[in-house]
Amino acid sequence: MKYAEVAENVKRLVENPPSQDEFIYELLLAYGSPKSGVTLVKKGTRNLAKEPGAVLCYNTFPIPDLTEGQKQTITMHVGEVLTEREAHSEKTMAQLYDPDKMPDGLRAAHHNLDLAVDRLYRTKPFTSDEERLEHLFKLYEEMTAAEQLV
Repeated sequence: MKYAEVAENVKRLVENPPSQDEFIYELLLAYGSPKSGVTLVKKGTRNLAKEPGAVLCYNTFPIPDLTEGQKQTITMHVGEVLTEREAHSEKTMAQLYDPDKMPDGLRAAHHNLDLAVDRLYRTKPFTSDEERLEHLFKLYEEMTAAEQLV
């Protein structure tokens, strides 16, 4: 799937956001996941979740419940990253993501996306990747401990 197609799909998600229950499935489809695979995950056929409609994969990750506004913000920032990539479509991914040569607009778009994702977890910005990982591992431990009680 080309960046322009993904950007258009994400734009549609922003303009007409799906319900909270459908968001994860629509996001998978927007990025080109096969509809048949998404349908199987949604039905639970290829899904490790114990509840119908829930999504759980092998490597679980603590994702907070998102408001519609948060989803729109993340989707907007993803769209900005894709727009910046498309603006430099003559470059390979390796060229785009070379730390010494990354276009300023792409670097800024990723930074803004990172900040928006960080705000999903807490209002105070993380000071380092280590602090972010420590926080996420703590949430993961809480999440798995709660699952053990079920």
